[in-house]
Amino acid sequence: MDSARLRTVLDSGSYTATADATDLAGFDIAVITVPTPLRDGVPDLTYIETCARTLGGHLRPGATVVLESTTYPGCTEELLVPILEKASGLRAGDNFLAGFSPERIAPGNKRFSFDGTPKVVSGIDAKSLHVIKAFYDGIFQTTVPVSGTRVAELAKLLENTFRLVNISLVNELATLTAPLGVNLWEAIDAAATGVSSSATARPGDLSVVWVSSQR
Repeated sequence: MDSARLRTVLDSGSYTATADATDLAGFDIAVITVPTPLRDGVPDLTYIETCARTLGGHLRPGATVVLESTTYPGCTEELLVPILEKASGLRAGDNFLAGFSPERIAPGNKRFSFDGTPKVVSGIDAKSLHVIKAFYDGIFQTTVPVSGTRVAELAKLLENTFRLVNISLVNELATLTAPLGVNLWEAIDAAATGVSSSATARPGDLSVVWVSSQR
């Protein structure tokens, strides 16, 4: 997000950063966006679990919790929701709402701005989807509702997989083009003009991409 835009929001008082969990008291909507790093090839979900327990202690009837962290299909309903229910004593769907909406931050992408990037949204039920979509409609220009949290979770993994495979390919090509005397960047730009090349990949770091189908 542009620094000037963030400064305007900070100066208005509508946004405040805090590390004090007591500030969660009385929240209407909470969004969880925490890392899910790989540990020995397995995603570490402890950050999600810790956030869920903390939020559960402040969860009240009518509130909504949205998970944005990259995770496996089923995580929202199988991991997040049960922790929230145990910590709060409330029941998902009856007393509070929940859903999944994958983050789509693409640093350096000049084609899509923060709010111009379409936002996939989902809920554990129809009411959750309605509330979560309305929330993100106030932030993003376009929202893309899907039928359930597992679909949204898998959509994020598909995006990561696409990026992983394509950047891996281009990284391999980058090691070959110099000896051949070929300008890889020019070749990529030329290939991107094709009718089947709506997305392009360029040499880059793959360390941030992980894919897992289960805990």
